[in-house]
Amino acid sequence: MFSNNLLKSEDGIFTEWRLRAYGSALIFLCLFFGWLLFKGHWPIEADGHAYCIDFNLFWLTGKLAAAGHAAQIFDFPAWAKIQEAFSGPLVPEGMPGCHNWQPFYYPPTYLFFTYPFGLVPYVGAFMAWIVVLFVLYQAAVYSIIPRSTARIVATTPVFVIFTNVFTGQNGFISAGLIGLSLAFLERRPWVSGIFLGLLTYKPHFGILFPIALLASRNWRVLGSAAVTAIVFGVLATLAFGYDGWFSFLHGLTNRTPSMSVPNGKDLAVESVYALMYWVSTTPWVAWSVQLTVTAAVALRIWIVWASESVSFNLKAAALCVGTCLASPYVMPYDFAILTISVASLSEKRCHADFYEENEWRFLYVGLCSSL
Repeated sequence: MFSNNLLKSEDGIFTEWRLRAYGSALIFLCLFFGWLLFKGHWPIEADGHAYCIDFNLFWLTGKLAAAGHAAQIFDFPAWAKIQEAFSGPLVPEGMPGCHNWQPFYYPPTYLFFTYPFGLVPYVGAFMAWIVVLFVLYQAAVYSIIPRSTARIVATTPVFVIFTNVFTGQNGFISAGLIGLSLAFLERRPWVSGIFLGLLTYKPHFGILFPIALLASRNWRVLGSAAVTAIVFGVLATLAFGYDGWFSFLHGLTNRTPSMSVPNGKDLAVESVYALMYWVSTTPWVAWSVQLTVTAAVALRIWIVWASESVSFNLKAAALCVGTCLASPYVMPYDFAILTISVASLSEKRCHADFYEENEWRFLYVGLCSSL
């Protein structure tokens, strides 16, 4: 009964005209960004300064790294002056422009991602960044579900695309690396581990992967990921200096209860911790709830990944959802990771019998997704 109702609902939702509507929405979004670019509203403002978006920081880090001045990225007074020279002076809240200067949050390994774009002028680098990251994201989805119709469904969450494209954020990198790691896990474990090792540029999204790999005894993936992460870190230290690690650790610990940096504006964090914090609980209550949820999700991931009766598609989907639930620091653009779970559940092995056998797990994943 459950599977029949589910399939009927699916037939009603994923009709041809709705798939065309999804694609049309994506085309409209591209045209909208093209219009903003043509009118000079984005990413360059009328006064010649760059629109105050996150990509500014990424491009500046790439430019400094390419010029051999990576140390300035980790020296906040110098880094703030560089941002001001590029984006113009700070403006009051409510006015267009930058309201505060942001430190560099990432480990120095992230500079390997931004370095090539620092060799290109800003506008060209921004367009290349969007295209390259979206292609990486599409490649991950295609490697999981190589069918055009399903790709449309899985890769047109307009809100996720909007937040990543408009701000130039890196949600597509995280989703792409996770998707490719999961896609190659069964057939090319060493390759899967390489993608997972590269994900250490955002280590909070990798905390559940060792649990899943240990539970499923995927030793080659685990070993490959560990070696890649170590080599990645050593190369970053040799290329950009060790100061970046101290800066990264300082950024992890020097935070306000809202997860923002001191004297910075509150961030739009989308996590269990943030939910509890914004309903006016004390930080220790918010942390207690977050850690409880993280522990519960970790236990569930262990059970699911240790089971031989659960399809790999469902394991992958649960891991993607759990990744977003387990971390206290999840931004709106990071929800691109959830589309990998959609792609995994849409793969051809998810037929009626599969739904029937695993309906409680689908309900669990759906509940987690709604949170």
